[in-house]
Amino acid sequence: MLVALANGVRITATAADKGGSYHCPACKAGLVLRKGAINVHHFAHRPPVDCVWGSGETLAHLEAKQAIHSAFAPRAFRAEMEWPVEGLKGDRRADVFVWDMRGAKVAFELQHTAIGADEMAERSAAYMAAGIAVLWLPFLRPRYRAAAERPTAGEPGDWIIRPYMPQPFERWLDRFCRHELWYWAPRSGKVMRGRLESLGAGEARMALRLWGPYDPGRLALRAGRRKAVSLARFNLPGGPVVALELPG
Repeated sequence: MLVALANGVRITATAADKGGSYHCPACKAGLVLRKGAINVHHFAHRPPVDCVWGSGETLAHLEAKQAIHSAFAPRAFRAEMEWPVEGLKGDRRADVFVWDMRGAKVAFELQHTAIGADEMAERSAAYMAAGIAVLWLPFLRPRYRAAAERPTAGEPGDWIIRPYMPQPFERWLDRFCRHELWYWAPRSGKVMRGRLESLGAGEARMALRLWGPYDPGRLALRAGRRKAVSLARFNLPGGPVVALELPG
């Protein structure tokens, strides 16, 4: 966790001092501040842990949240990490929540583990029903990062992975984002634009074409709206949407 309560007020681990009294915003249990010289500063529950806010987060996920927050906070009206949103089931936190200067509300979801397509659709619909656009950033999986190669001369993109077996939620997200995916690349601490392409041998094996990596601090947010769409395999909710946009 990157955020705790100190005397009822939200505080980040970076701003917190050792020796203070910190509590979980969800279960109100006491937290331990872990603030060393190597890993990202964070709070942790004391075992045993039965709070949904206190389990399942890797250091890579914490680093990604902090990086996205640092990239957009200077350009936003307000930006928060681990922000609770009414209407969401389970873990109600948005990894990063941004109030854009133009009035848009944007939730960044850094998806570091597999998630069901139905769950992603349900969570997206809950955000959009609350007037919040959601921007999903799946992590590039390690075994595929290692398989990325430069495309041949004349091919688009900076990198290509083939064959690539997208997870079910990636297929849903591909439709939801109108075939423009964005990924978090943990090794570089940057984002990459992606596009799924058929290899012409069924749907299981595809190619993932990538552009980047890009510093998220140089990318803009492009806000809009879309109507709900019901496809043969997927239901796409309607409401506010947002996409990352390259400079220029």
